[in-house]
Amino acid sequence: TNHHPGNIRFRKEADKLKAWYYNVSKIEKYPYSKHLVQLVHSYGGRFLQKEQGTKSPGRWYEVEEERARKKASQALRENKKPSRTNASRVLRENKKRKKEIEQSPETSER
Repeated sequence: TNHHPGNIRFRKEADKLKAWYYNVSKIEKYPYSKHLVQLVHSYGGRFLQKEQGTKSPGRWYEVEEERARKKASQALRENKKPSRTNASRVLRENKKRKKEIEQSPETSER
């Protein structure tokens, strides 16, 4: 499943946010993982899990929002520190994203 085009795109999107995610406090990390889930959903992506131990093992189903957010958080933590060359570039690119996250209606509801 790591080679699926949707998973590859998801990891690329997560990589774009890692520099920000790495440099904020634990409390501030929640909006970043939530934003990543919303971003995936915005282009038609889904978070799927393979069913096990049921009448139809092997079928894929879409997970609930909180499980998807936890998966996004996990992806943002992987290989914790972004490379130095990427970090400064990513930080510049993500200034706009940070403003979008802060102005997001979901963020203000928390």
